[in-house]
Amino acid sequence: MDIHKGSKKAVIVGATGLIGQHLLRLVLSSDAYDRVTIIVRKKTTIDHPQLRQVVIDFEHLVDQAYEHMACDDLYVCLGTTIKNAKSKENFYRVDYKYVILVAEMAHRQGARILSLVSSAGADPDSKVFYSRVKGQVEQTVCRMPYWAIHIFRPSLLLGRREESRPLESSGKLVARGLASILGNKMGRMRPVEGYEVAKAMVVLAQQIKPGLQVVASDQIHTIAKRGQPQKHR
Repeated sequence: MDIHKGSKKAVIVGATGLIGQHLLRLVLSSDAYDRVTIIVRKKTTIDHPQLRQVVIDFEHLVDQAYEHMACDDLYVCLGTTIKNAKSKENFYRVDYKYVILVAEMAHRQGARILSLVSSAGADPDSKVFYSRVKGQVEQTVCRMPYWAIHIFRPSLLLGRREESRPLESSGKLVARGLASILGNKMGRMRPVEGYEVAKAMVVLAQQIKPGLQVVASDQIHTIAKRGQPQKHR
C-alpha cells in the first residue's frame, strides 16, 4: 500500500461528537491528507481549505452520501445513546444500520482503512442490549474486505460534551481519580479521554499494517501518549 505525504483522502462520519470533534481537527492538521470530507446532519463552524462538509438526512443516507464516500481512510465515530434515541429500535438504526451502510458505501468507493469507534464490552452474544449491538457491528464490519480494520473499544469516555449529563459527569470525576491512582492496572476498563481516542485513530491509520486491530482503552491511552500524528510544518 503506497502512501505519499498529503496524498490521502479521509471521510469522517460522526465528526460532531465528543471523539469526532477532536478527530476532525487532528485529521485536518495531518500531513497525510489533502482532502477531508465529513458527513453531517448540520454544518459545523470549522472552516478549512481541505474540508468538505456534506449535510444530509441520515434517513436518506445512501442516496445523499454515496457519491461523497470516496476516500482512502474512513473514520466512523457515529453513535447515540438509548436515552437520546428514545427506543431500542432507533438506537439500533443509528449504531448498527447507519454504521454498516457507511462502511459498505466507503469500501465500494475505494476506502482501504476503516477506523471504527466501538465500546468496551462489545459482544454479539451479550445480554446487555448496548453491548450486543456494538458486538454485532464489529462482527459485521470484520467480514468486510478492507485492507485494514481498526476497532477502538474505549471504556468510560472523558471530555466535555455539548449536552449536559450530570450523572455521567459525577462518574467521570470518580473515574479520573481511580485512573490517576491505578493507571494501567484498570486494563481495558481504564477511562480514556475523547482526544486520546481520536489521536490513536489517526496514529494507527498512518501505519502500513494490514489486517484487524482491536484496541482496548489502556492500549488507546498508550498509543495516544506515544504516537504523534503527522502535522503540517
